[in-house]
Amino acid sequence: MADWLQYLVMLYFLAGSYSMGYFFLRSGWPKIRILEEPYRIGWSIGLGVLFMLLVIGTTLYGDSIQGGQTPIEWIFSIDLIAAIGIATMMLFVRRKYIASKNIQVAVPKDYMTARIAAEKLTEKILTEDQPGGPIKPETQGDDDNRLDEVKRTLDKLTKEIGSEEEKEKEEDE
Repeated sequence: MADWLQYLVMLYFLAGSYSMGYFFLRSGWPKIRILEEPYRIGWSIGLGVLFMLLVIGTTLYGDSIQGGQTPIEWIFSIDLIAAIGIATMMLFVRRKYIASKNIQVAVPKDYMTARIAAEKLTEKILTEDQPGGPIKPETQGDDDNRLDEVKRTLDKLTKEIGSEEEKEKEEDE
């Protein structure tokens, strides 16, 4: 392979190092997913470029020690495979044995807002005075009428909460 082509391959790997950086971030710090995208991309590019510069540096150093006897693409391939394996093992050990054992789950904000609203509505339905009294989960009888009553109550409460939220927004402005 021509000398310039060997270096072009290394530059190609350096340019595509973003994906390698993100792989390492996810391997060592799984909670990276909850950060904003620009922050994640920046760290992925930085870590990937640093990793690839280390691999290219060790390749060039190995080539200079060998005196050009071994093709540089072999040295680069061996260095890259070894570095990926070592880095992956180190990040695996960090995540499994060194990192905090507290489990945190990232939940989207919209989901939590909807859940809170549903809990408030359920609480109001179960406690509020209604034509047939408070709705109880164990209520038996005419299920169709009871279901219609629950739907009407839910619609009424949804409108009330919507108007309360509009008032709060107007007060904030």
